[in-house]
Amino acid sequence: MPTEKVVLIGEDGDVATYVGGRREDETIAPQPVMIRNAREIGGHVHACGSKRQVFKRIGERQWIDMSAPRAAQTEVFGFEAIDGYADNEIYAVGWAGEIWRHDGAAWTQCGSPTNVILTAVCCAGNGLVYAAGQGGVLLSGRGDAWTPVDWEDEVTADLWDLCWFQDRLYVATTSGLYTLDANRLVPVDYGAMGPVTGYSLSTAQGVLWSVGKSDVASFDGTVWRKYD
Repeated sequence: MPTEKVVLIGEDGDVATYVGGRREDETIAPQPVMIRNAREIGGHVHACGSKRQVFKRIGERQWIDMSAPRAAQTEVFGFEAIDGYADNEIYAVGWAGEIWRHDGAAWTQCGSPTNVILTAVCCAGNGLVYAAGQGGVLLSGRGDAWTPVDWEDEVTADLWDLCWFQDRLYVATTSGLYTLDANRLVPVDYGAMGPVTGYSLSTAQGVLWSVGKSDVASFDGTVWRKYD
């Protein structure tokens, strides 16, 4: 099992790991076209990006190429986000509404009800997988069955990221954070901290982290804190 506490990946495949304050550098090989997202799945870091590329870190300075089938030279496809429940159930989403699933052996393209760019995917604790993207599109499903959320109130903002935290799905737009309640997006109550910008969401050691254009914020389930 990997022992690194922090793994940072650049678009061109440069990697920095931090363990106990010590930094080590490595490079994904073969060199990626462009890395767009990374996630720990089954105890290993997986990175995805353009041309449906996917790479898995199996050890120190060890990466394997587990990319999905590449599109034709004249087609423009790529992955924007990746997540999974385990090594035998990984999902990657991206351009033209594409959804792909890896069963531990091979990738299969799933039927998608949208053709907008999907920028986020989250394997939630309620047994559903959510994918979100441009123009307020939010899909839910698992395997090859996916349906769009029929919003009670119109949602047109781009949905940039998703994260499951304390039995709720958090949704990030550039203007703020929301939680999903059936077919509604409910604005997050930040308490005394006040509003924040949104973009990227993650969890670590029981804390939800939000990184926006102007600020970084954390939520421990009780209190929000902002780091300017």
